[in-house]
Amino acid sequence: MTPILNTPYRKWFLWALAILVITSFFSVGYHNHDEHFQILEFCNYKMGLSSANDLPWEFPSRIRPAVQPFIAYCFAQPLNTIGLYDPFVLAFLLRLMMAVLSWWAMCRLILMLLPDFNTQRGKNLFVLCSFFIWFVPYVSVRFSAENFAAVLFCFALSLLLQIDKNTSGRHIGKLLLAGILLGFAWFSRVQLGFAYIGLLAWILFIRKWPFRTWFLLGLSTAVAIGLNVVIDYWLYAEWVFTPYNYFDVNILHDKAASFGETPFWGYFNLFIMNGVPPLSIVLLLLYFRGTWKQPLHLFSILCITFFLGHFLIGHKEMRFLYPLMFPFIYLVAVGIESLIEKVPGKKVYNIGFKILVFMNIGLLLYKAFTPAQETVSYYKFMYKKAKENKVTLLCIGESPYTQVTLPVNFYKHKNLEIQVVDAPENLPAAIDNIQNDRQTYLYNPRMIDMSILGDHSAERVYSSLPDWLLKFNFNNWQERTRIGTIYKVD
Repeated sequence: MTPILNTPYRKWFLWALAILVITSFFSVGYHNHDEHFQILEFCNYKMGLSSANDLPWEFPSRIRPAVQPFIAYCFAQPLNTIGLYDPFVLAFLLRLMMAVLSWWAMCRLILMLLPDFNTQRGKNLFVLCSFFIWFVPYVSVRFSAENFAAVLFCFALSLLLQIDKNTSGRHIGKLLLAGILLGFAWFSRVQLGFAYIGLLAWILFIRKWPFRTWFLLGLSTAVAIGLNVVIDYWLYAEWVFTPYNYFDVNILHDKAASFGETPFWGYFNLFIMNGVPPLSIVLLLLYFRGTWKQPLHLFSILCITFFLGHFLIGHKEMRFLYPLMFPFIYLVAVGIESLIEKVPGKKVYNIGFKILVFMNIGLLLYKAFTPAQETVSYYKFMYKKAKENKVTLLCIGESPYTQVTLPVNFYKHKNLEIQVVDAPENLPAAIDNIQNDRQTYLYNPRMIDMSILGDHSAERVYSSLPDWLLKFNFNNWQERTRIGTIYKVD
């Protein structure tokens, strides 16, 4: 940690840490359902707070590695033991952990790779791109399989690059640690194996490491895989090998294809649209230029094998590429420096660069200060109410505690009861049937006409939009807009 804080780039490193911590606080919820249901709900099950019947299909299929639910469980149990357990605090601690680990891994790699750049401006842009491209903080705080594997992989890469730059020293400890990290990273995200093909090629054919070196690396990787098998037993109460189960279910039995398939070039479309054009288009072009400038660099080879492997798989999602976010950004920075050296000081480039910078800053701030999942705000409000009293939450047509047909138990307090009412006209009868010892709340994704409650009254106590904005209802826009609203019913 000392070299990180003593570097001339200390200011930017500390700003990056601040942005990551802020994002970990505000970016509540999940980016993809797997980030929640295959980690936090598994942890909730192991804590005895929900049933195995409420878990997604991945649980009976035994395809989900247990290491992340186990980490969440290790955070949760001490809090539970001292009576301070809170699911929102637990989720925040996990995001905060990922923020700090992501920052540390990126700092290590940045300091190691800065000598690759020829100019001071190139070095500065590399540091800034690594931390402040708009999607970096948002992705880096996720306790998802993709980001967890990415962080472990980046730590392993920093050790391997350190060994490669000092081949004359003894590196047994670093090799063993790198292998452990590689094993855990691969077990957490099996598709990372495509990058391991590139890593193996770089070690054997480009750098030509001696047998003893890569043998120790492979041996410690195997040990890490064995440790993961033991952790899987903790979750499933039987001996399984989840990577094989994953391959069997998703590839051999075509389960992944059932979620949709796209042509091999589909990731180009996904990146351009999700990365926000024109910024995404520029990043993609710079990545290709950087790869062309350093075709035999470890990161170039990793990206080539990793991306090609994913191109060949029919089901594509942008998050599948997150594990190689940092190598991608490094090559983007290489591309930027080579472009600056070729066309220095041209006015059109300076104007375009400033436009992209302002665009990026706006996106960065938006993603840092907004929730990843809006419904978590409802959960937090109702969790607080249920801690104080027994509560029944009536929902018209749909419940916020059901996502992709699965119950959200992790954020649900044991005192909270959910009742879904088919139609608004059935609300009065449903309210009358609620026991007197329970407080009654009403959730609806849109504003409702209070007259449907009959003899009952209701007060709006929570809304996803601020009260000042709800005072303006021009052309009845509120009745047509999804505004998650909670009412206290009397």
